[in-house]
This record gives sequence, C-alpha cells and structure tokens, in this order.
Amino acid sequence: MTICSIHIYYLHQFQRCGREAVTSLLQQLRQAGEQLGGQVDVGSRQLVLLFPDDSAFARLQSAEAVRRCHEALLEHRASLRGAIISLADGSEVESDNGAWRYRELSGRHAIRLHFSARCQAAFRGYFSLGRRDNQETHCLYSPLLADTGLARLVQRPNLLRALGNFLQGDKVRPCRMVYVKADGASRSVLALEPVFATEAADNPGGHRLVLNLRCPPGNRRAFGPFTNCLTEEKLAQARLVADAAEQEQLDSLRPTFDYARTALELVELPAALALACASFINLVLDLLTRAAATGTASTLGTASTLGTAWLICDRPEYFSAQARQLILERLADPTSTEKYLAISRWPLPAEWHALDNAALCIVAGPEENLGPLVPDLMAALPTELAAIIEPRALALVDQAGSADHCGAEAILDWLPAEAGLYLHARQLADGSLERDNFLAYLGKAGLQPAGAELIERLLCQAAILDPLDAMAILEPFSLPSGIGRKLAAGASQLDSLYTAFLIDLFNRGKIAATLPLLHRTGDGVDAIRFVYDAIMNSAQQPDSPAAPDTRSLSAANRELCNFYVAAREVDRKRQSAALVRANDLLDGKHSRCRFALMQAEFAYAEGNIEAMAKRTREALLLLDRSTPPKLGSRIQRMMGLAALSVEKYADAGDYLTNAAEIAEAGGDRHELCQTLYLRALVEFMSGSLVRATKLAAEARALARRLCRPDLMVDLGLMAARLDMELGLYDEAARHFAALAEFAAANQQADAGQRAAVWQARCLGYAGQTAAASDLLELHADDAEARLFRAELEILLHQPAQAAARLREPPEIQPRPFLPPDSRDRRSLFQEMEGRAICFDQANSLINDMHLALRLLASGLAEVDASKAVELAALTREARFKNNPAYATVCMYCYVLEDELQAEPVDKQTILSRAFNYLQQRAGKIEERASRAIFMEKNLWNHRLLEAAREHKFL
Repeated sequence: MTICSIHIYYLHQFQRCGREAVTSLLQQLRQAGEQLGGQVDVGSRQLVLLFPDDSAFARLQSAEAVRRCHEALLEHRASLRGAIISLADGSEVESDNGAWRYRELSGRHAIRLHFSARCQAAFRGYFSLGRRDNQETHCLYSPLLADTGLARLVQRPNLLRALGNFLQGDKVRPCRMVYVKADGASRSVLALEPVFATEAADNPGGHRLVLNLRCPPGNRRAFGPFTNCLTEEKLAQARLVADAAEQEQLDSLRPTFDYARTALELVELPAALALACASFINLVLDLLTRAAATGTASTLGTASTLGTAWLICDRPEYFSAQARQLILERLADPTSTEKYLAISRWPLPAEWHALDNAALCIVAGPEENLGPLVPDLMAALPTELAAIIEPRALALVDQAGSADHCGAEAILDWLPAEAGLYLHARQLADGSLERDNFLAYLGKAGLQPAGAELIERLLCQAAILDPLDAMAILEPFSLPSGIGRKLAAGASQLDSLYTAFLIDLFNRGKIAATLPLLHRTGDGVDAIRFVYDAIMNSAQQPDSPAAPDTRSLSAANRELCNFYVAAREVDRKRQSAALVRANDLLDGKHSRCRFALMQAEFAYAEGNIEAMAKRTREALLLLDRSTPPKLGSRIQRMMGLAALSVEKYADAGDYLTNAAEIAEAGGDRHELCQTLYLRALVEFMSGSLVRATKLAAEARALARRLCRPDLMVDLGLMAARLDMELGLYDEAARHFAALAEFAAANQQADAGQRAAVWQARCLGYAGQTAAASDLLELHADDAEARLFRAELEILLHQPAQAAARLREPPEIQPRPFLPPDSRDRRSLFQEMEGRAICFDQANSLINDMHLALRLLASGLAEVDASKAVELAALTREARFKNNPAYATVCMYCYVLEDELQAEPVDKQTILSRAFNYLQQRAGKIEERASRAIFMEKNLWNHRLLEAAREHKFL
C-alpha cells in the first residue's frame, strides 16, 4: 500500500472563507486519485490517497496521481499558503509533526513533494529524486506528455495529393482495384482516409470511404480484417438500407459471423461455416455500397455527395486467406460495384494477380522525403528527450526499416517499465480483443482506463503507437529482448491474467472455445468446461481436419480428441484404439466420468444396448457440480438413447428433456440441436406427430444458426417424413425435392439420394405415379427404392408386378457401426424407427415392410388365404406393437381378406386392432385440424376409417 498524504496549510480556514475554490481543488485531487485506482479519505488538515501496490501497473498509477495532484496544487498556488504531497509506504509510520516540520522548511506558498526512504527507492524511475532536500523533484516522463510532432512522420501528404489527382481522372472509372506500391517508411493506418473525405466533400457524386480494412501482422481471426472492421456501427448502417428480406437474411447469417468474431485464434473457418460467413459479409458490403450510392447511413458526407464506395486494403498480405478470396470473388463479380485501394510495400497477394489489366490500376507512391523533417522535430524537443526519440524517428522514415532496428529500445528503457508491460499485453491480445475487452483485461491487471490512456499517450508521442490511432502499433516494431528480460516477472503475471481473462470471456459466453485457442491457453488451466468444449467443438465440426493438431494437449485430452474425431469420421478402428489408450490415462473423478461416457458411446455405435446402458449409468453417477454442461448433457442424452433403444419412450423423453435443459442453460447449441432431434424422434414413435414437427423445426433453426448443412438435411428429412405420415403428400414431396437440391449443393450425396427416394414415394401416394416411377428407377439399386417401387405397383392395383419385384427378400444384416451423433442415411426407416425397434439389426425395418408388402402382393395376385394368416400372425409379433406402420400392416391383412371368398382370420378383429391403434396415435395429436388431416388425408388411415364406418365402429 502506498499512502499519499496531501497537507494544505490552513485548509480548515479556506473551507470557511473560500468554499468554492477549495471545493474545486479537492474535487481535482479526488479525481486524480480515484481515476488511477486510489481510495480517498479527506480529513480536517489533509487529504489521503491510498494506492494498492500489488499489481504490475500500481507504481505508475500512483506516480501519475501524484503528478496530477502536484499540477492541481500549482494551479491554485496563489490561493494557498503552501502544501506538501507526502508519499510513504504502508509499513512506514511518519508522524504529522515530521510532515509539518518539513512544511515549515519549505517556505511560504511553496508546493513540495516529499518521499519517504522506501518510496524514494520505489519511485526513483518516475521522479527526479537526486537532491537530498527534494527541492527540484519533478516527474521524469512529463516531457513526453507534450506534443512531439512525430505524427507528421507517419502522414503522407504527397501520396494524398497523387491519389486525389488520380481519383479525379478518367483512369479510375473502369478499374476495380487501385494498387499503391508504398515505400518502406512507416505509415499511419489512417493516413489515406483524408483523400476520400476530401473527395466526398468537394465532389457530389465523388468517392466515399466505406471501410478501412486493416489487421495486425499476427491476424488471429477468420475472415480478418472483416471480422475486426465490421463493427456494430457498420452493421447498423448496413441494416438501415436493407429491405425486409435482406434483414431476415442478415438475422439468419449473423450467428456465423459472430462465431467468426468470437472464435479467437481460429484463422480459417471450416467450409460450411466459411460459406455462410462469406454470404453475410457479402450482403453487408452490398448494403454499405448501396448506402454510399444513395447517401443513406453513410460514414462521410451527406445525401448530396453520392458516389462510388471504396474500401482501403492496408497491407493486404496480413489478411486471412478467406478474406483475400472473398475480395477476389467480389472483384470478379460484375454485380459488385465497390472499388478497392490496396497499399503495401510488398506485391499484391498472389491470388489477386489474376485480375485483368482493366480491373487493376497501379499507382506509384510518390517520394515523401520525410528524412529532413527529423532534425527540425528533434530541435524543438528538450535535448535529453530528442536524444532518446531520434533513433525511433529515423526508423520510421527509413525505407528499409526492420523490426530489429526499430529505435524503440532507448525509449522503452527511459519510459516507466509499465509502458513495456502495456506493449507486451498488446502483443498478446492484438487481433484478438477489441478495445473494450482489452481495457477490461488490463483492468484485471490493475490498470485503470486513465492509466491506459496515460501509457498510450506516452507511446503515441514516442511514435511507437500510431499517433492517429492508438490501437495500432507502428511498424517497424518488436519488443527489444533486453526490455523483455527486465519485464519478465510482470510479463508472466500478464500472461496468466490473459489466460484467465479469456476463460472468463468464455464462461460469460463472449468467445467460443476452439482448439487453437486451447493451444494458446494450454489445457492445464483450471477450467474443465473450457478444455472439454474446445476439444469437442473441434472434433465434432464436420469440415474440421481428420487429424487435428493435438501436440500441445495432454495425453488424456489428446485421446479424447482422437476418439471424437474418429466418431465423426465413423472410423471404428481409430475410435477403439483411442478408447484403449484413454483407459490407461484415468486420473480422477472427472476423467472416469468422461471415459465411462466414451465407453457408452462406443457401445451404442456397435449396437450393444446392455453395455451402453451400463456405462451410461456409471457416467451418470459420477456427475457433480463441476461437470461441464456439454458432458452432462451428453450423458443425459445417452440415457435417453438407451431408453429409446428398448422402446421406453416416456423414460427417453424425460432424459432427453434433462439433456436439452442442461444444453440450453450452458448455451450449447450443438448439444441442444442433437437432443431436439432425438426428442422429435421420441414424439414420432409415440404418435405425437405435431409435437415432433415443432421440435424438428426448432432443431433445424438451430442447425441453420450453427451452419451445419448435414444436420439441416437430416432434420429436413425428418420433417418431410412427418408431413408424409400426416398425409400431406404434395407438401412432403416438395419438401423432399428441395432437400435433394440442398443436399446436392452441400456435397451431401447420400442424403440427397434418400430425399429423392422418399420424394418418389410421396409422389406415388399423391397420384403422380409416372413421376414416382421414373424417379425410383433412377435409384434402382437402393433397398428403400425397390421397396417403394413395389408399393407403387400395389397402389396401381398391379399386385402381380409387385409380387415379382418382392420375390427376393433382403438379407438381415448386423447393425453397422454408427456413433450416436451420426445418421443412418441408407434408410429413413432404419434411422427413425430403427433407433427403437430391432436396434441391433441393420435393415430389420425394411425387411418387415418388405415381408408385409410381399404377403399382400402375392396374396392378392394368387388369391392365397395363407398369406392373410401370415399377415395376421405378423401383426401379433412384439416388434410390430410400437411400429408406426402397425395399423397399415393390419389394413394389408384386411384388404387381402376382402378379396378372399372365405375369411381365414376374423376380419373384424384385425380391423378393431388397427382402429384402436389409429385412435391412440391420433389422440396424441393435440391440434384438431392436424388430427383430422392425419385421419382423412393419410391414404391407409382413410381406408381404415372407411372400413370402420362400414363395420359400425364409428
């Protein structure tokens, strides 16, 4: 603790006779302390500021508060009879008498600084404490608070004039990109903006700046610099000119852009996410270009200054590959009208060289000749300060300047050590944290906003930070190694705080957990949820690498990642090997919990229900408050799958509801989407078709926000299937057709085939039999397509042809290896009903439907009563009791008996069982209109109702 006591002679008298002046003075002193982290205590004779000294920035903030207090007292000197600012360490005790004796020695109307012995040692780098009596004590860094004039060295007046002339000429009209080959001298990131401001103000119909695209050398974001420069203000401007459809599209695509902004250290998005993010950025650029053309929501000028939209690409070699590709595609797109001004000392990125000569104009950067300015600027500075700053000034104007000779070492050696720590923090966070978050991070290190502004001012005046934009570090620059060694202890503290701050941002939902970010923080951090989510998010993303970089992970976390990557790739061998290796790395309750879950998921993938249920219960018993939400949600989901696989739908629904609640509370949209899919499946199996439809729609909206076309297709298949079950055949056919196109566009060939096969089935039921037949013939090798082709013959009253197609029964196969997050796209029957019925077999549902149709077709073709007996026996088998097609198979038996002269089985008994089952399923459809559709529009349900009326059941 540092104690700053401010003694003002006759303060109590001034409070009585000069209240306004004293109040103003005390307010200045309070602000000086409070803004820099001090606590204030006002007594009758003194004001005391208490400063903590447990942070890396404490000394500088205390020193700056003292400097400000000293200046405030000097301003009021004429009204005072003397004052003393006394600094002491909290462990030191100085009597008031000693302070007053010192005041008496100071002379009338003097404003003095007094440091205790320990404070003299602590503040020697901030104040001149060479003289014994402290008569000339002053702040050492205060000369650098004045304007040094170095901002002139990073401006480009000649280039601005040249560009202004070029923009007024005819050459600019056909080109889409102007490339300025700049010299190697340092340049402010804002140096080129005035040319557009001038043009917009002077020339109606002139040139308007939309974005100044720039990112730091170590770009750490996908689509950087768009993710850095498209601020909320810019997005709001774009929204102002968007119509209703465009606003809806912005809302739909925004989550992907937000993910790109919050997925720190992830410099390249997977393909599906990248496509959606690019679509969002393209739409925003179109809208900002429109704003520039119409004068609405523009950044410069008014509606009378309409014109061409421009984007500055400052040092495009630092842009991410995906951002450069997006710009290239826009340049090649004739509907995009904005123009680009690229400036760099290096050649354009290789991919932009494909631009033709008409689209690309090259402007040579004129010679600025800033070198002669340096002596003049140095002459205006104090001699000592000029000697320190001159190497930096020369480095700025050196066209061959490099980071190794950036002229910063002398400055940082002269400045308080906190300036170097600030730069260390900037290099940690540059390109990752916006200014608000960066200041919040520094706040965790004890640096107040006023302290940060002080350091930035010092560094701007020294031209280490851009004098025109303090959030940019001027090149050339690197933190000198000697300075780095001196700051080692403070830098280590900042490193730890940065990791803790990132994890705090994650816990508050401000950033996403990614594997590259985990490499940055290390997986040894005390943040189980962050580590688990980072690994799982990377492993489960479909477009992620099949062999992600796991070198920085611990052995246990490496095997966790390998296990789930193998699950995503449906690779049994790799997943089994990862499971075996993980078994040797158990080191606590949490690791045993997640290992039990891994065992359960592997058992489920193999179709081993008993082992899966046992291991899931083990994991469930190991849950506690520290369990990550994703892990807890997955365990509950696996319990739901265990119950579903043995047809316990009520239990499955309860577990899945728990899983959804945990995922939603944890903000885990991936787990929530997967869980809602299964909840919709449970409702379908239970007969609640409308509820299932709503859940599927909710899950599909989540999948769209996640930019997961694979999940969107799977949920679309389910939704279309539910439409068909309700009897909405035309609507379902259109839905399946759209899905087939969407799947083809997103490289989901197996899903596209499934959609086409089921589209054909819907067309057949809708009466478009020719179209259905043609479509099914395109997929003649598909098991479901062959089944539906035979079914179509039944609908066409051609049982002999149907029987011929069904003569060879398919073989019953063992269930394929299918992890819980995967989908069986070889059969929609198997994917939906097969999750519950005959779970351990691959094609039992198709086999059952094949058998039922074959008995119906051959019975009708041959007028064979034995087939009716076999059909009746089939309806009594256990696996048919909960099959949604149970009533339909009963109707097969009823229809067949209608064609027979004698009834080998009591027809009314069969009809009664079918009608009761139909009523049970219809009763679970809460909406009356949907229930009526289900009863009347579904072809087999409609026939069943007619038969029920005929036999007086209704």
